[in-house]
Amino acid sequence: MKFKTLQVKLFISYSSFFIIILFAIAIVFYTFFSNYTTQKVAGQQGQLCTSISNSLDEEIKKMDTISMNILYSNLIKNHFQTFLSLRTGSAKSTISMYNQKYSNIRSLIDVIMAISGPFQTVSQANIYDFNGNMIGAGLFNGESAVDLNKMPWYKKTLSLNGSKYIGIPSHIKLLDSANSNIFENHQFMSTTRTYTDSNFDKQGVIEIVQDCGTVFKNLNELKKTDSNLELYVFNEDDSYIYPYDNKNNSTARYYKNIIKSQKLKALTIHNVKSPNERSKQAMTYTISDYSGWSIIVVQSQKVIFSSLINFTSTFILLSIIIIFMILVMSYAVSRKVTVPLRKLRHALKNIDIDVLTSPNLNGYPMPNNTLNEIEHLNRTFNAMHQKLSISLNQLLIAKSEEMNAKLLAMQSQMNPHFLYNNLANISVMAEEGMNKEIVAMCHDVSYMLRYISTDSKNGVALSNEIEFANKYLNCMKIRYEDNLKFEIIVEDDMMDIIVPKLLIQPILENSIKHGLNSTPPWNISVHGYLKNEKWFLEITDSGLGFDPILIDRFKDLMHRPANLPDLHIGGMGLINICTRLKLMYKDDAVFTITNLPLGGTTILISGLISD
Repeated sequence: MKFKTLQVKLFISYSSFFIIILFAIAIVFYTFFSNYTTQKVAGQQGQLCTSISNSLDEEIKKMDTISMNILYSNLIKNHFQTFLSLRTGSAKSTISMYNQKYSNIRSLIDVIMAISGPFQTVSQANIYDFNGNMIGAGLFNGESAVDLNKMPWYKKTLSLNGSKYIGIPSHIKLLDSANSNIFENHQFMSTTRTYTDSNFDKQGVIEIVQDCGTVFKNLNELKKTDSNLELYVFNEDDSYIYPYDNKNNSTARYYKNIIKSQKLKALTIHNVKSPNERSKQAMTYTISDYSGWSIIVVQSQKVIFSSLINFTSTFILLSIIIIFMILVMSYAVSRKVTVPLRKLRHALKNIDIDVLTSPNLNGYPMPNNTLNEIEHLNRTFNAMHQKLSISLNQLLIAKSEEMNAKLLAMQSQMNPHFLYNNLANISVMAEEGMNKEIVAMCHDVSYMLRYISTDSKNGVALSNEIEFANKYLNCMKIRYEDNLKFEIIVEDDMMDIIVPKLLIQPILENSIKHGLNSTPPWNISVHGYLKNEKWFLEITDSGLGFDPILIDRFKDLMHRPANLPDLHIGGMGLINICTRLKLMYKDDAVFTITNLPLGGTTILISGLISD
């Protein structure tokens, strides 16, 4: 759609300019607010994970502290030793023996109760001997016999050799039956460790039992205050332990499997889908260094990012209002600006066009106008005409020189000598029946001819240049066989960078041309890398090196303006590359030649990475 009136063009220009600025500010502001909100939510979830982990560790530490106190209590050791001796003594039971056993058990219970504290820090503390005889204090006070092999923690506890073992939530029938009036089918957590005597010989097992409602008190309260919050806990064996009233929670397993399969980082917010994939969730997890438990916190993104969602809606509405105001103001300004220009159009309507295009414009009468800008336009038109003429000539010269440089670059790549050699090689290979090699070489030469003939005014991707150079070296490899060795190592991140066309191959051709004067094998390497927002290519050969005078002249060439220099020196292909680098990258262009101490030459070319 063409807009032929100046007012419409100004209106579109003003509107577009201010709308682009508005969108740029909006994007920056929204990005900042979005990142701030995301970091805030991530910090809150991370703090919540850490807080939950610390609270659970504190509960386990309380249980473990009582366990250690019992383990190192000499009074309990003495009473428990007596308990064992009475158990292994004569089978004959007397009233005196019964009283002694009863007294010993009561003493053990009293000491355990004393260690647990007046407020009964844990629900139950039990000591077992290896025959299954148990003495407990807490919700159940007394003696009982159990089958240790049926206890889920028994074998694991023995294998830890005195270290603690943390079980999973389970029912304890003994406590249920002893306190049936208080609770039924209640869940308890237990920690166990082997019990040793003064000589560190294993005597039995210490079990500390705590009500799950106490261990997970903070988690239960958090879930009550925030229905959107999902909390899951797994132990170090990946056994599911919270929520302890739901043993077959597939949702918890779903999030745990995501963490394991994707190897997600701890204490970092992750965007995941709910199990039914109907909503997006924000998930964070941590692993306790003390207990080895994994705490997973999951919240709906719609809820925790509600402030961002509301802000987005308000921001869009406000942007629409501002855009409407910009359109109204742009229309008013463009109309006001075009009024004097319309008057100027009528004043210049009868002026001959030859006056405007004459090389010596000395001014012409203008109708009276109240705007000073119109009068200034009349006085400055001559100077502007002269400046435009000079600038236009300079631009034409620069464009001409640039086209000449590109033309020279194209002409210097595929000369008759190169084609002759390859055709001769193909002829020899045909006589020797090397059909596969002929096909490969014809394919490479064909590709190179197509590549040279394609138009690429704005440059080409570095990957195309690398492929072109590789095919050229393949052709040379067929010609010189094992006498020529080459390698091309370029970082993958460089492949999409736009560079001048025919940038690498002329340097390789120069290396082969002058490198053959040395003893084979001849080595050529191309190394590409990124540094400080610039790309670099190093082409190294094992030839005899450059004449220092030529190196100095190339240095001088890089400091001259970007045009075709009138230098009668060899290596016009290299001069071509210097010129095109200067045309494309200005002062950021780099072209250096360095003779190596042990023989050979390195040519370094570089340019700025453009968007």
